Amino acid sequence: MKKPVASLALILAAGLFAASVQAATVTEQIQTTVRTLVTQWNAGNVKAAAATFGDDAQIAGEGMPAAVTGRAAIDKKFAELIDDTGKVQIDVQRVLETGPKSGMAWVLWRVAPKDPKGEPFTVRSLFVFSGRGDGFKIRADSYSVGQY
Repeated sequence: MKKPVASLALILAAGLFAASVQAATVTEQIQTTVRTLVTQWNAGNVKAAAATFGDDAQIAGEGMPAAVTGRAAIDKKFAELIDDTGKVQIDVQRVLETGPKSGMAWVLWRVAPKDPKGEPFTVRSLFVFSGRGDGFKIRADSYSVGQY
């Protein structure tokens, strides 16, 4: 009689462990995606930086006359932004896991201007992430200038 109880306990423990690993995986994937974005941005690799965003992603924020949507528009916007800025640092402020393959992250960009005489600035973004056939990507970016 004790063996079935012990077996059940092991199955339940394994399930709880798997659930906790899966939850941590979303946060780790968000951190990895943000690190990749920063690394590729700072290397001037437009295609690789833009590839952290899904093909159907949308970027909208303060000062933009219209949202940028889709691969071609995102690639073009990244080329402009990377050309106009110096190094960036993105700090993940908070992660909210919304499902086994999705989450949101509030991030703070610290941007050095390309012109050494320019002033550094900060931008806050809310990134929405999900994992699909094309991988774990940023699906939306809503931003404004300033800090949290």
